[in-house]
Amino acid sequence: GVQTCALPISTLDRLSAEQRDVLVLRIVGGFTVAEVAAVVDRSEGAVKALQRRGLESVRRIFSAEGVTP
Repeated sequence: GVQTCALPISTLDRLSAEQRDVLVLRIVGGFTVAEVAAVVDRSEGAVKALQRRGLESVRRIFSAEGVTP
C-alpha cells in the first residue's frame, strides 16, 4: 500500500545523492558494479563503498523507525 512505498522513498531521501544513485542502480536497476561505476563516473571501489555505506544508513534509519526484517 501507500505506507509501504512511503518509507523507502523517505529513507532514500535521507541518503547522500551518490549513495541513493548507487543503491537505486544496483538494487532496483540490477546494474553491475562496473555498469554503475560507468554511469556515475566513479571507480568500482568507490561504488562498492557507496553501496556499503548507503545500506548501513538504511539499516540505521530502519532500526530507528522500528522497522525489522
